[in-house]
Amino acid sequence: MLKLERMLARVEATVAVGCLAAMVILSFAQILARNLFNTGLPGTDILLRYLVLVVAFFGAILAVREQRHIRLDVLSTLMPLSWRHHLQIFFHGVSAVVCGALGWAAVRYWREEWHYAMPGDRWTAALSVVLPVSLALLSFHFLLRAWIEARGLDSDP
Repeated sequence: MLKLERMLARVEATVAVGCLAAMVILSFAQILARNLFNTGLPGTDILLRYLVLVVAFFGAILAVREQRHIRLDVLSTLMPLSWRHHLQIFFHGVSAVVCGALGWAAVRYWREEWHYAMPGDRWTAALSVVLPVSLALLSFHFLLRAWIEARGLDSDP
């Protein structure tokens, strides 16, 4: 499982960095096109919106792996040190369930968007698949974290 997590993290980091580079290049090209030629690149603004989502979600996924995500577990500061381990497993499990539920809602949203998209706009509906995919990956990573924590394994992020 640790090897799977490391492999996924490498792929996700590559995707995030690639999308960030694409964002910079597309933004620069769009600025040049608008300022020098008084026109824009068609579809660039929509593509940039989805690239922002990819970078944000994949960054969140990598933060979960490295245990650097936002935590709202006030209870852990009040509990004895010996119980924090169990509380951490519980919170990872709850986070996986919440991300899974949001992912399922995102799948339903994506299917509706795909169903009602005009034939020429199907590419934007296809891009919105980033929501269910990234939420499913987040859920999976929280499950992996819970499993790793339960086994007491060190993941050396």
